[in-house]
Order: sequence, then C-alpha cells, then structure tokens
Amino acid sequence: MPFFFCQQILKGKEVLAECQQSGAFSFASGTGGKVYYLTKDINDTFLQNYCDRLEKNIFHRSKTPNLSDESFGTASGISLKFKLTELETKCGMLQAKMQAAGMYMFQLLSFSWQERLKTTVVPEQCIMEFSRNFPLDALSEAQAAQTMIASGLPKRIAYANAYSFIDDVDYVMELAAKEEDDGLLSLYASGNGKQEA
Repeated sequence: MPFFFCQQILKGKEVLAECQQSGAFSFASGTGGKVYYLTKDINDTFLQNYCDRLEKNIFHRSKTPNLSDESFGTASGISLKFKLTELETKCGMLQAKMQAAGMYMFQLLSFSWQERLKTTVVPEQCIMEFSRNFPLDALSEAQAAQTMIASGLPKRIAYANAYSFIDDVDYVMELAAKEEDDGLLSLYASGNGKQEA
C-alpha cells in the first residue's frame, strides 16, 4: 500500500481503532506514533565485498579459472598455462569419464551389430579422440627445440620434449626425412635440367 494512501486511511479514527484491535498497528493513538515503510539501510561496500568473495569461492571450488580476470589479458605462454592448469585437470577428468562411457557404448553396439548385422566389432579397437582448445605457444616451443638441437641433443629428443602438440615423434621424423629426400631429388632434377640446357 503506498505511503500517501496509508496516510489518508489513518486520518479516520475509526480506521485506526480497527487497525489496533486487529493487531495491524500496535501503538496508542495519543502517543504520536507513526505508520511508515521500513527501509533497510544497505551497506554497499559490505555487499560488494561479500559478492566478490562469493564469486572467488565459486571459481575456486569449481576449479574453473576466472577468464574475466584482468590478469588473463596480459598473460601469455607458460604463465597462461599455469593459470589454466585447474581447468585442464577438470577437462582430463571429464575425458576419462567420457572414454569409460564410450567404451560401454561400443560394447552395447557391438552386441547389437553382432545380432542384427552379423558384423563383428571389437570395442577395444574403437578409438575416441579429444582435442583441447588449449592455447599453444608455438614460438617459445620452437625456440626451445632449436636451443636443444643447438646444444647437441638429437632431434628426436628435442621434438619429444619441446613440442606439446607432437604425439608421435617417429612419424614426424619419417615425414621430415621424406621431405628432405623429396627436396634433394627435386633439387637434383632441377640441377640436371640446367646443365643439359
């Protein structure tokens, strides 16, 4: 009920008497009591500090980094990896659960395909691949690999330890050797062509 409307009602003594009898207002009419809205005095600083602490606790307990934090705008490379470590751990746990569920799914499908299609499928040979949207710092990884190779380490060890996106080092080494052979063959072919002309 609006304040001005409440004032108009309380001008009549009969209404005030009825309100006192019903227990709506509990002051005597001759004491100068007032009827008005109670407003809560809210301390904005306390409320803001409480919300900030609550938000920080939510991110901490859920093991999720606060991506709206100002430090993410300036972070790069290794520092960004350390900031996203908790999220990466959470993703790894979810990946393990999804792989277990996928294995169970392929087992059920293999029974169904065996009965209906007469096709044998080995569930253990089904592969589920997951890829992360984790930011790669390829420049620093390449510099680390070059430094390792320059210090005398074999390329295989340098590639395995420096590059985070290489899973199969042997395959990369085979591709590099094939590329080098193809380059030498094309160079040899172009050299012979020039000499013949």
